[in-house]
Amino acid sequence: MLHRTILIAGLTLSGVSGLSAYALGVLPLSALLLAAPLAGMALLPWSSPWIALIGFVVATAFALWIPLLPGAELRTRYHGQLSPGIVALRFWGFIGVSLMSAALALRIGAMIPIWWLNIPVAIGIFVIGLLAASPLGMLYLPQHSDADAIGVAAETVREDLVIAGADGVRLHARMYVPRDREWHGLIVFSHGFGGWKEAFLNHLHLFNRAGWAVLAYDLRGCGRSSPSACSYGARETEDLLAVWYEAKLRAAGRPMVAYGVSLGGSITRLAAARLDGCRAVILESPFTDLGQMIGTLNWPTRMLAVKLPFIGLGWDPRAIRPIDAPTPDAPTLVGWVVTDRTIPAEQSAAVAAQLSAQVVTLPTGEHLDMIVAPAWRWAVVENLNRAAGMPPPRAEDVGEHDLLMRYSGSF
Repeated sequence: MLHRTILIAGLTLSGVSGLSAYALGVLPLSALLLAAPLAGMALLPWSSPWIALIGFVVATAFALWIPLLPGAELRTRYHGQLSPGIVALRFWGFIGVSLMSAALALRIGAMIPIWWLNIPVAIGIFVIGLLAASPLGMLYLPQHSDADAIGVAAETVREDLVIAGADGVRLHARMYVPRDREWHGLIVFSHGFGGWKEAFLNHLHLFNRAGWAVLAYDLRGCGRSSPSACSYGARETEDLLAVWYEAKLRAAGRPMVAYGVSLGGSITRLAAARLDGCRAVILESPFTDLGQMIGTLNWPTRMLAVKLPFIGLGWDPRAIRPIDAPTPDAPTLVGWVVTDRTIPAEQSAAVAAQLSAQVVTLPTGEHLDMIVAPAWRWAVVENLNRAAGMPPPRAEDVGEHDLLMRYSGSF
């Protein structure tokens, strides 16, 4: 009876979440992940509901590595805090993937007429199912948030905002205004893959020293924004336009600059020509072709480069090519680390060449290390001053030896 109840509940949840996904424009894949645990329990080929519950617990253990390990690494490196409710939601989906893989493996294994092949076949199918699902870890990320660093909090007056993205997703944003002095203009700051706005301490500190206000926001599915799959610019570009509109109202006629880091740099590049009134575009380690980027990764992740209508992505990663975006009127500064292992240097170089941009490179280092390079910091402030019609920067504006945190990471 309980097993039948689980099956009915799974089908009901699947139907409700599917209709909700259609009505709200959420990825159908998200609806599948919501229904997957109950559907997986119902599909297990055992009549006992208690064995199904044991299977659920075992599948949980197999699912832990997908959403938790990358989150633990970023939390340790950048002092962020995982959002418990979002992590629970991620676990629910990935547990379902594992459980459905197990149910499929056991049912197909049981169909093998040679009894001693049943177990190895079932194990093989289960492992293949998990490997095939591993790209989900590139779409659905653990969300992190953290309080601002003491230095940033002491130097700025802050205001929290919630901005509606293009499809209604809620984007958490924060306005940082220099304390007790006039500000020259407003920077709209877009962070990188899996990051969150408060983690980029050196950027916020540098902008404040240069006398600029900042509107930083969490990308969809990141930080304190609404849970959502990362689409690598397919939807985030429209989100940036919504944030820019809000920022322009708050700038009140002051100069505005768009600054993006890593994935945020690529999103900024995609949207740059549509950012009304933008005086300068600053891109730090952007990629120029997502299809090529994915091609350098492992084979399960490369599955993202293939459009799969039956899982309802609704966008083709191979079509995300910032290199093809219209050229903005504003002057552009592009910087990258030559030894970057996350976004290859040639990707960022292609963006710079296509825009005839000013270029600053760091010969050695890791992804996100540009902000600790004196030459880059100087170039950033120089471009900010130029956008505001001010003279070149002074050493105290750049603060080369006043870093709040040393980055060396991968988002």
